[in-house]
Amino acid sequence: MVNLGAGKWYEKGWKILDYSGSWYRYPRWFVDFPFDLTSMQPLPFADNSIRLLYSEHVFEHLSDEICDQLCREIHRSLTPGGGVRLVVPDADLLHDKYRTSNESFFKPWMDRYNTTLTGAFVTLFAYPRTPVDEDELKAKFQAMTAADFFNTYTRGLSYDYARAGEHINWFNEAKMTAMLRASGFSTVRRTEPQQSCFPEIRGKNFDTRPSYSLHIDAVK
Repeated sequence: MVNLGAGKWYEKGWKILDYSGSWYRYPRWFVDFPFDLTSMQPLPFADNSIRLLYSEHVFEHLSDEICDQLCREIHRSLTPGGGVRLVVPDADLLHDKYRTSNESFFKPWMDRYNTTLTGAFVTLFAYPRTPVDEDELKAKFQAMTAADFFNTYTRGLSYDYARAGEHINWFNEAKMTAMLRASGFSTVRRTEPQQSCFPEIRGKNFDTRPSYSLHIDAVK
């Protein structure tokens, strides 16, 4: 059982795959599988060798190209009947909370980044490299479908080792499900926090940001 991009995390029986770089620094002994998820290289596992994989709030830091490749590698690595649980910010929820100008929802990010409600909204899917024109963003938000809107602001963003903690991608249930099915998974299911179909992926160390997350299980 392996946690992809776990950071400083521990759960009995689990291994950690992560990469120590200029942004995230971990002692070498802490990481079981030193691996750069952005490398576009095969995961360091044999075919059909991993029973469970878990990843919480990692995919939103990576481009679609990298996420597609990772999903294929996850499917390759899992044993038949094995599975993966992916947890990411829920773009549909973010879209709805912004549509209703829900300041209480965005306040933690408004305070953290000393920004407006709109600024907080953008940091959760396309951390701005330049100042955001809020009037232009609001006009696009009203005129576009949710998918087109998110794609407009994430288009061209790529992983930057110097800005590794920033979000550059968005996922809702439809997008994540399509990506997993395209990778070979036939069973893909959205579940509630702490309600994974895999008993080993439950408890206080899993699904730690339930208020704004999407939780997807997929079985090989």
